[in-house]
Amino acid sequence: MRDSGECEEGPASRKAAETLEGLRKRWEEEIPRLDGRALPVVARLPLLAAFHEQAYRRLLEPIGINVTDYGVLGTLRALGLKSSSSPSDLVKFPVQTRVGMTRTLDRLEKKRLVERSAHPRDRRRVSVELTEHGAEVAETIYRAELDLMRGALAGLSEEDQQQLVSLIDRMIDNFASYVPARA
Repeated sequence: MRDSGECEEGPASRKAAETLEGLRKRWEEEIPRLDGRALPVVARLPLLAAFHEQAYRRLLEPIGINVTDYGVLGTLRALGLKSSSSPSDLVKFPVQTRVGMTRTLDRLEKKRLVERSAHPRDRRRVSVELTEHGAEVAETIYRAELDLMRGALAGLSEEDQQQLVSLIDRMIDNFASYVPARA
């Protein structure tokens, strides 16, 4: 736990801080009546998302799947080893849209990570299940994902983490007020 209220910055965060603060100052020089103090705060979110995406890509690349594929595998594994789900049910989880689900399932089936079969009571529906290999891959990735997450939270106390969640949730709610509800 840190004694001071200052953040310990690494090279990436220091560079981001300098860039964003410089950009804010330039805007304020150009238009002096603007208060750009929100820019260095909010503009860090896309930067964090970009580093997050790169880290996940690096984690998944050796396995030969992408983040979307893992979203489906992870969801199926979290639902239970012997459970099955329909593609329609899977899009209810925040892993995939209806449009890409068929392509994702095609890729996963080709790699023998999932199996699709006719629903036992309704031949118009399809059931999706993890294969044994798919379950192993999902569990391996999940363990590596937890290590990645622990690394991302290094130096943050439990209290820091709870406060961060609360602050991010508030920002999500604030941004959500600008976005129409998803059908």
